[in-house]
This record gives sequence, structure tokens and C-alpha cells, in this order.
Amino acid sequence: MRRSLTALILAAGMLAGCGGEGDKTPQQSGNTPPRLKGEGYDPGPVATPIAAYFDAKRKIALFPVVQLMQMYKAEHGQHPASQEEFMKEIIGKIPNFSLDLPEGTRLVYDPEKAGQIGTCTLENLPLTVERSP
Repeated sequence: MRRSLTALILAAGMLAGCGGEGDKTPQQSGNTPPRLKGEGYDPGPVATPIAAYFDAKRKIALFPVVQLMQMYKAEHGQHPASQEEFMKEIIGKIPNFSLDLPEGTRLVYDPEKAGQIGTCTLENLPLTVERSP
């Protein structure tokens, strides 16, 4: 009796978020910004932990970027002045750097936004993901 009740509860939990239209990832059109893995799903017992996993994975990958941005500013008195300088001086110094970006996208550094921030943190990194030209 106890096993069947446990199996019933597990089955109900697994099916609770399945089959509805809200669980499907909407198709991306050319005008919408690209979504990273784990983004764009309705909250639920399956999608929420998956989104949290990918968010944590991105933050862990970006932590060395934050540290190098802070060190670069301490050395030079400013953040990198261009995308090329950012890729060479920051990303180029991180061995095996990977954000696991969707195919056809690239990481873009915004020097104007970088000039407006004081101390670089995970929350205010001047980076966006854009479709490759």
C-alpha cells in the first residue's frame, strides 16, 4: 500500500508540469533576442530547477570575467575600450572559457556601458548575447 502511494505521488509530480502548452519553448523569430539555455520556460517543478542550473553555470563561467575586469580597471584606470581589447585582455586570459551560447550567437562587450559602471559585478557586466552578423 505504501509503495503504491509513493509511486502514485511520484507519477503525479512528474506529470504535473507535462503536456500543457506553457511548457513548450516558443519559437524564436529573427527580431527577438536569443535565449540562453534554461531561459524562456514557464516556472514549474521541472523547468525551475533546470533554469536555476543553467543560471548558476553561467554565473560560475562569468566569475573570472568579473575578476579580470576589476583587475584590468585597477591596472589601467578604465575598462577595456573595445570589443577586440575585451576579447584579448579579458576572455583571452581565461583558459577554456565557454558560456555554451546558442549556435549563431556571440558575446558582445559594451564599452559605453562599461564606462558608466564603477565596480564590475555579476549583476552589471557590460555583456550581451547577440545574433552573429
